[in-house]
Amino acid sequence: MPDGSRDPADFARLYVESTARLRGDVAADQCAPGEEWAPADWLDGDITAVREAAEAVGVELDGADLRRLWALYCEGNVSRTATFGAR
Repeated sequence: MPDGSRDPADFARLYVESTARLRGDVAADQCAPGEEWAPADWLDGDITAVREAAEAVGVELDGADLRRLWALYCEGNVSRTATFGAR
């Protein structure tokens, strides 16, 4: 596959992981300057988006998956989204 994954299951897993990362990035981008992104829990719309992404590509999430996705979400990186939409 173009992204280097081996099969459709890899693509599906990476899609869900990317959704968690992106939602964390966007939420982190909303922090005030100097404020650290340190979520106590998923924002409602974010966990919903991750669950819907998993459902859309046929990935069933268990507790271990949700913990791993939570860690990706918490990595929120403002610098990755700072140029989104820039011209």
